Amino acid sequence: MTRKIQYTIQLGTSFDEGQELIWSLVKEPWITQENIYVHRPRFYRSHLSRLAAQADGTQAGPQDLQKMFHLDQTDPDQDLHFVLNMTEPMQPETHFYADGKWFDGLGVRAARLRAVLSPAPVQFMLCLRNPAMLLSAALTSGDYPAYDAALPNPFTLRWTDVVHDLRAHLPDAPITVWCAEESPLIWGKVLSSFGAPEHELTLDGQTHLARSLMNDEGGKRLTEYLREHPDLTDDLRARVISIFIEKFTPPEKLEANVAIPAWSEDKQIRMDALYAADLEQVAKIDGVTFITV
Repeated sequence: MTRKIQYTIQLGTSFDEGQELIWSLVKEPWITQENIYVHRPRFYRSHLSRLAAQADGTQAGPQDLQKMFHLDQTDPDQDLHFVLNMTEPMQPETHFYADGKWFDGLGVRAARLRAVLSPAPVQFMLCLRNPAMLLSAALTSGDYPAYDAALPNPFTLRWTDVVHDLRAHLPDAPITVWCAEESPLIWGKVLSSFGAPEHELTLDGQTHLARSLMNDEGGKRLTEYLREHPDLTDDLRARVISIFIEKFTPPEKLEANVAIPAWSEDKQIRMDALYAADLEQVAKIDGVTFITV
């Protein structure tokens, strides 16, 4: 019997909050039943990125896979599903924004990752975020000094273009996206997309992001309420979480402090409208699963 290996790669940056996916998954007890493995990124990111950068279509050999994923610590007859978090295709300055383009060439870089891991099936996940907030977080990080002289234009970032680029270079790879602004409300849906029935998700996992916003009392009361009302529909659950966030989150966590020079309320209103319209178009792209409330 030859075991099957598959991969899910969560593409992103440190500024889109998508990396919370692996830290939530690793705490879920059901992942062992689904043969899902979530290794720390330091074990595979650099090596996998180097292999992909060779761009010659070479597949990772047994030694490479062992180095990255410690296959000798798994049952040789057991199918495996590795969930990876990769920032290298999007976060470096030349990939993030350069020559007036956002995430230019992401589709090519993602396809190279897939080629390295072939012939195993690979699916991709991507957390979208309001461009102004994404750029603000990047500027605050201090990792992009070149942007002081040439500030990226958040109004030119269209997630539709980014996702179309992925789809063009990965025509048969499943792609799942969601937006950071809704993450606290839909985190259970995001986690359950890995195959766990909704009832098997822990309440701690489902409310991980919501509780990170609220004070301790709010987090405890939300968990208690959801435990007492296990049969809520997805819509009602999202509404309940939203109410608790509004009531128990310190105001400073809800305020949008945008660190973009010369930013204004009018610009933010315009940005929000463009972002909302952009998300509507992303949801229409064939072959893309858009998780939303």
